[in-house]
Amino acid sequence: MNKSFSPTKFLIPTGLGGLAIIPFAFFQYTTSHPKGLVALEHIAHGSLPIGTEVLYRGLEISMIIFALMHFFFMARYLVQYANWKKSDEYKDMKENPQISAALMTPYLALFMLFNVFIAPVRFFMPVIHDNLTAIIPYAFGAWVIVWLFALFTELKLLSSAFKKKFDMEQLNFGWLMHSFALGMGTTVGSGIAVFA
Repeated sequence: MNKSFSPTKFLIPTGLGGLAIIPFAFFQYTTSHPKGLVALEHIAHGSLPIGTEVLYRGLEISMIIFALMHFFFMARYLVQYANWKKSDEYKDMKENPQISAALMTPYLALFMLFNVFIAPVRFFMPVIHDNLTAIIPYAFGAWVIVWLFALFTELKLLSSAFKKKFDMEQLNFGWLMHSFALGMGTTVGSGIAVFA
């Protein structure tokens, strides 16, 4: 068991996923493309001015690099998290309202994983781009499962927090992880519903 693990490590793949999405958002809002989400095939490579071509290629490379890093750290930390959940350290964190909000970060990262598939992965993979509507029911089903686990965890953490006495003045900005994780989940679910 890895007793030195911290669930806040999931902020790393969350941030990397966000960095992978930034170039996609740039392309989505600054390039001409058919209705819907932009894809690589919509970028007029070869007919762009040299400066724009270099910029676009750089953004595409950064999208690939950050998406791959996101997947690597998600896989790594999910394995570590699964092992760590068996430890006494996990149980202690779950029962401590001052730090238990950190247990919502895995859900935040999982919700970011949906964004990475919808944006960078779909951008580069025509099979996903061309069949997005066929994939959406499966994505929605997966989202519902993650959403239910996140809500269940949230209710357990809040129930535990309010059953114990704790000093509200000692709470810090870490408690915002509760609303941030659920907000990300709601946003992702809304985004998936748009494509249904």
